[in-house]
Amino acid sequence: MIKKIIVFLFLTILLIPSISLAQNEEQIQSFETEIKVNSDSTINVKEKIHYFFASPKHGIQRHIPQRYLDKEKNKYFSTQIENIQVTDNNNRPWSYSQSQDQNYLVLKIGDADKTIDGAQTYIISYQVTGVLNYFSDHDELYWNVTGNDWEVPIGKVTAKVTLPEKTTNLKATCYTGAAGNTSQNCEAQTAKNMATYTAPTGPLTIVAGWDKGAVTPIERTYEISLRYESGWFWLLALLTLIFLLFNNYFNPAFFIL
Repeated sequence: MIKKIIVFLFLTILLIPSISLAQNEEQIQSFETEIKVNSDSTINVKEKIHYFFASPKHGIQRHIPQRYLDKEKNKYFSTQIENIQVTDNNNRPWSYSQSQDQNYLVLKIGDADKTIDGAQTYIISYQVTGVLNYFSDHDELYWNVTGNDWEVPIGKVTAKVTLPEKTTNLKATCYTGAAGNTSQNCEAQTAKNMATYTAPTGPLTIVAGWDKGAVTPIERTYEISLRYESGWFWLLALLTLIFLLFNNYFNPAFFIL
Protein backbone atom coordinates (compact mmCIF):
# COMPACT_ATOMS: atom_id res chain seq x y z
CA MET A 1 0.00 0.00 0.00
CA ILE A 2 2.81 2.37 0.90
CA LYS A 3 4.55 1.59 -2.39
CA LYS A 4 1.38 2.50 -4.34
CA ILE A 5 1.15 5.83 -2.50
CA ILE A 6 4.81 6.60 -3.25
CA VAL A 7 4.33 5.78 -6.94
CA PHE A 8 1.19 7.96 -7.08
CA LEU A 9 2.98 10.91 -5.49
CA PHE A 10 5.95 10.48 -7.82
CA LEU A 11 3.75 10.50 -10.93
CA THR A 12 1.83 13.53 -9.63
CA ILE A 13 5.07 15.47 -9.18
CA LEU A 14 6.13 14.59 -12.72
CA LEU A 15 2.82 15.75 -14.18
CA ILE A 16 2.67 19.12 -12.39
CA PRO A 17 5.24 20.90 -14.63
CA SER A 18 3.58 19.68 -17.85
CA ILE A 19 0.14 20.77 -16.65
CA SER A 20 1.49 24.18 -15.65
CA LEU A 21 3.22 24.52 -19.02
CA ALA A 22 0.00 23.67 -20.90
CA GLN A 23 -1.93 26.25 -18.91
CA ASN A 24 0.67 28.96 -19.61
CA GLU A 25 1.13 28.47 -23.37
CA GLU A 26 -0.57 30.83 -25.79
CA GLN A 27 -3.92 29.33 -26.67
CA ILE A 28 -7.63 29.78 -27.27
CA GLN A 29 -9.02 28.57 -23.96
CA SER A 30 -12.57 28.35 -25.29
CA PHE A 31 -14.52 29.38 -28.38
CA GLU A 32 -18.27 30.03 -28.04
CA THR A 33 -20.50 30.79 -31.02
CA GLU A 34 -24.17 31.72 -31.29
CA ILE A 35 -25.79 31.82 -34.74
CA LYS A 36 -29.29 33.05 -35.53
CA VAL A 37 -30.66 32.00 -38.91
CA ASN A 38 -33.17 34.62 -40.08
CA SER A 39 -36.18 34.01 -42.31
CA ASP A 40 -34.58 36.18 -45.04
CA SER A 41 -31.65 33.72 -45.20
CA THR A 42 -29.17 36.03 -43.47
CA ILE A 43 -27.41 34.80 -40.36
CA ASN A 44 -26.26 36.75 -37.32
CA VAL A 45 -23.07 35.41 -35.76
CA LYS A 46 -21.71 36.16 -32.30
CA GLU A 47 -18.34 34.67 -31.30
CA LYS A 48 -16.83 34.82 -27.83
CA ILE A 49 -13.14 33.92 -27.91
CA HIS A 50 -11.34 33.45 -24.60
CA TYR A 51 -7.68 33.90 -25.52
CA PHE A 52 -4.60 33.52 -23.34
CA PHE A 53 -1.37 35.37 -24.16
CA ALA A 54 1.72 33.82 -22.58
CA SER A 55 3.79 36.87 -23.51
CA PRO A 56 2.98 40.47 -24.52
CA LYS A 57 1.31 40.68 -27.94
CA HIS A 58 -0.71 43.30 -29.82
CA GLY A 59 -3.77 41.14 -30.42
CA ILE A 60 -5.21 38.45 -32.67
CA GLN A 61 -6.29 37.89 -36.27
CA ARG A 62 -9.64 36.32 -37.06
CA HIS A 63 -10.00 34.79 -40.54
CA ILE A 64 -13.69 34.55 -41.48
CA PRO A 65 -14.49 32.46 -44.60
CA GLN A 66 -16.09 34.63 -47.29
CA ARG A 67 -15.39 33.03 -50.67
CA TYR A 68 -16.62 29.47 -51.29
CA LEU A 69 -16.57 26.85 -54.02
CA ASP A 70 -19.93 25.39 -55.00
CA LYS A 71 -18.74 21.86 -55.75
CA GLU A 72 -21.90 20.87 -57.63
CA LYS A 73 -21.56 23.76 -60.09
CA ASN A 74 -17.76 24.02 -59.80
CA LYS A 75 -18.13 27.77 -59.44
CA TYR A 76 -17.06 30.27 -56.80
CA PHE A 77 -19.28 32.69 -54.94
CA SER A 78 -18.73 35.21 -52.15
CA THR A 79 -20.86 36.06 -49.15
CA GLN A 80 -21.49 39.53 -47.81
CA ILE A 81 -20.19 40.17 -44.28
CA GLU A 82 -21.32 43.37 -42.59
CA ASN A 83 -22.35 45.02 -39.30
CA ILE A 84 -19.06 43.97 -37.70
CA GLN A 85 -18.53 44.75 -34.02
CA VAL A 86 -15.64 43.71 -31.77
CA THR A 87 -15.80 44.24 -28.00
CA ASP A 88 -14.35 42.82 -24.79
CA ASN A 89 -16.25 41.13 -21.98
CA ASN A 90 -17.30 44.54 -20.60
CA ASN A 91 -18.68 45.70 -23.96
CA ARG A 92 -15.72 48.01 -24.53
CA PRO A 93 -14.71 48.17 -28.22
CA TRP A 94 -11.46 46.62 -29.45
CA SER A 95 -9.58 48.45 -32.18
CA TYR A 96 -9.54 46.47 -35.43
CA SER A 97 -8.91 46.73 -39.14
CA GLN A 98 -10.16 44.50 -41.92
CA SER A 99 -8.65 43.22 -45.15
CA GLN A 100 -9.14 40.51 -47.74
CA ASP A 101 -6.83 37.50 -47.94
CA GLN A 102 -7.81 35.16 -50.77
CA ASN A 103 -10.99 33.41 -49.52
CA TYR A 104 -11.13 35.11 -46.13
CA LEU A 105 -12.13 38.38 -44.53
CA VAL A 106 -9.36 39.07 -42.02
CA LEU A 107 -10.01 41.05 -38.84
CA LYS A 108 -6.79 42.29 -37.26
CA ILE A 109 -7.83 43.03 -33.70
CA GLY A 110 -5.62 45.03 -31.35
CA ASP A 111 -3.62 48.22 -30.94
CA ALA A 112 -0.31 48.54 -32.79
CA ASP A 113 0.93 50.90 -30.05
CA LYS A 114 -0.10 48.73 -27.11
CA THR A 115 0.65 45.19 -25.96
CA ILE A 116 -1.48 42.92 -23.79
CA ASP A 117 -0.93 39.62 -22.04
CA GLY A 118 -2.75 37.06 -19.94
CA ALA A 119 -6.42 36.19 -20.41
CA GLN A 120 -8.40 38.36 -22.84
CA THR A 121 -11.91 38.08 -24.26
CA TYR A 122 -12.89 38.98 -27.82
CA ILE A 123 -16.59 39.17 -28.73
CA ILE A 124 -17.04 39.40 -32.50
CA SER A 125 -20.48 40.00 -34.01
CA TYR A 126 -21.37 40.20 -37.69
CA GLN A 127 -24.08 39.41 -40.24
CA VAL A 128 -23.57 37.13 -43.25
CA THR A 129 -25.68 37.09 -46.42
CA GLY A 130 -25.58 34.29 -48.98
CA VAL A 131 -24.04 31.43 -47.00
CA LEU A 132 -27.04 29.06 -46.79
CA ASN A 133 -27.26 26.11 -49.18
CA TYR A 134 -30.57 25.22 -50.86
CA PHE A 135 -31.45 21.73 -52.05
CA SER A 136 -34.57 20.23 -53.61
CA ASP A 137 -35.95 18.90 -50.33
CA HIS A 138 -34.17 20.86 -47.60
CA ASP A 139 -32.03 23.89 -46.77
CA GLU A 140 -28.73 23.84 -44.93
CA LEU A 141 -26.20 25.80 -42.93
CA TYR A 142 -22.63 24.51 -43.29
CA TRP A 143 -20.37 26.61 -41.08
CA ASN A 144 -16.73 26.42 -40.01
CA VAL A 145 -17.12 27.67 -36.45
CA THR A 146 -13.50 28.28 -35.47
CA GLY A 147 -11.68 28.50 -38.78
CA ASN A 148 -8.48 26.59 -39.53
CA ASP A 149 -5.95 29.42 -39.59
CA TRP A 150 -5.08 29.69 -35.91
CA GLU A 151 -1.43 29.06 -35.01
CA VAL A 152 -2.32 28.19 -31.41
CA PRO A 153 -4.27 25.25 -29.94
CA ILE A 154 -8.03 25.63 -29.52
CA GLY A 155 -9.70 24.41 -26.35
CA LYS A 156 -13.38 23.65 -25.82
CA VAL A 157 -15.73 24.76 -28.62
CA THR A 158 -19.48 25.26 -28.30
CA ALA A 159 -21.99 26.44 -30.87
CA LYS A 160 -25.72 27.14 -30.82
CA VAL A 161 -27.85 27.63 -33.93
CA THR A 162 -31.34 29.10 -33.61
CA LEU A 163 -33.73 29.00 -36.56
CA PRO A 164 -37.18 30.52 -37.22
CA GLU A 165 -39.93 29.01 -35.06
CA LYS A 166 -41.66 27.44 -38.07
CA THR A 167 -38.60 25.24 -38.74
CA THR A 168 -39.40 21.52 -39.02
CA ASN A 169 -37.37 18.31 -39.16
CA LEU A 170 -34.17 19.95 -37.92
CA LYS A 171 -31.11 17.70 -38.14
CA ALA A 172 -27.53 18.40 -37.05
CA THR A 173 -24.07 16.92 -37.34
CA CYS A 174 -20.51 18.16 -36.84
CA TYR A 175 -16.88 17.51 -37.81
CA THR A 176 -13.57 18.20 -36.11
CA GLY A 177 -10.06 18.79 -37.35
CA ALA A 178 -8.63 20.55 -40.39
CA ALA A 179 -10.69 21.43 -43.46
CA GLY A 180 -12.06 18.33 -45.18
CA ASN A 181 -11.52 16.11 -42.14
CA THR A 182 -14.40 13.70 -41.45
CA SER A 183 -13.51 13.05 -37.79
CA GLN A 184 -16.44 13.56 -35.44
CA ASN A 185 -14.95 14.14 -32.00
CA CYS A 186 -17.98 16.28 -31.19
CA GLU A 187 -21.64 16.08 -30.19
CA ALA A 188 -24.68 17.58 -31.93
CA GLN A 189 -28.20 17.77 -30.51
CA THR A 190 -31.47 19.29 -31.69
CA ALA A 191 -34.58 20.52 -29.91
CA LYS A 192 -37.42 22.14 -31.87
CA ASN A 193 -35.78 25.02 -33.78
CA MET A 194 -32.41 24.89 -32.03
CA ALA A 195 -29.21 22.88 -32.59
CA THR A 196 -26.29 22.75 -30.15
CA TYR A 197 -22.77 21.47 -30.69
CA THR A 198 -19.82 20.77 -28.39
CA ALA A 199 -16.26 19.62 -28.98
CA PRO A 200 -13.43 19.21 -26.44
CA THR A 201 -11.00 20.88 -28.85
CA GLY A 202 -11.12 22.74 -32.14
CA PRO A 203 -11.31 23.21 -35.07
CA LEU A 204 -15.05 22.55 -35.38
CA THR A 205 -17.37 22.60 -38.40
CA ILE A 206 -21.13 22.30 -37.96
CA VAL A 207 -24.01 21.36 -40.25
CA ALA A 208 -27.71 22.04 -39.70
CA GLY A 209 -30.41 20.96 -42.14
CA TRP A 210 -34.17 21.53 -42.12
CA ASP A 211 -37.27 21.18 -44.31
CA LYS A 212 -37.88 23.85 -46.91
CA GLY A 213 -40.16 26.74 -46.01
CA ALA A 214 -38.38 28.11 -42.93
CA VAL A 215 -36.30 30.63 -44.89
CA THR A 216 -36.68 32.54 -48.14
CA PRO A 217 -33.93 31.49 -50.57
CA ILE A 218 -31.48 34.07 -51.89
CA GLU A 219 -30.34 33.74 -55.49
CA ARG A 220 -26.62 33.08 -55.48
CA THR A 221 -24.37 35.15 -57.77
CA TYR A 222 -21.43 33.16 -59.10
CA GLU A 223 -18.12 34.53 -60.29
CA ILE A 224 -17.20 34.62 -63.95
CA SER A 225 -13.65 33.77 -63.10
CA LEU A 226 -10.48 33.91 -65.13
CA ARG A 227 -8.51 32.51 -62.20
CA TYR A 228 -6.43 29.39 -62.69
CA GLU A 229 -9.10 27.29 -60.93
CA SER A 230 -11.46 28.04 -63.81
CA GLY A 231 -11.46 26.44 -67.25
CA TRP A 232 -11.66 29.98 -68.65
CA PHE A 233 -8.07 30.55 -67.56
CA TRP A 234 -6.78 27.69 -69.69
CA LEU A 235 -9.04 28.60 -72.62
CA LEU A 236 -7.72 32.16 -72.59
CA ALA A 237 -4.14 30.86 -72.46
CA LEU A 238 -4.82 28.54 -75.43
CA LEU A 239 -6.41 31.31 -77.49
CA THR A 240 -3.49 33.61 -76.73
CA LEU A 241 -1.02 30.95 -77.87
CA ILE A 242 -2.97 30.35 -81.11
CA PHE A 243 -3.03 34.11 -81.77
CA LEU A 244 0.75 34.41 -81.31
CA LEU A 245 1.49 31.42 -83.52
CA PHE A 246 -0.88 32.70 -86.22
CA ASN A 247 0.76 36.11 -86.27
CA ASN A 248 4.23 34.60 -86.26
CA TYR A 249 3.36 32.36 -89.23
CA PHE A 250 1.88 35.10 -91.42
CA ASN A 251 4.06 37.92 -90.09
CA PRO A 252 7.48 36.71 -88.90
CA ALA A 253 8.48 40.26 -88.09
CA PHE A 254 5.79 40.31 -85.43
CA PHE A 255 8.24 39.10 -82.79
CA ILE A 256 11.11 41.36 -83.91
CA LEU A 257 11.55 44.33 -81.62
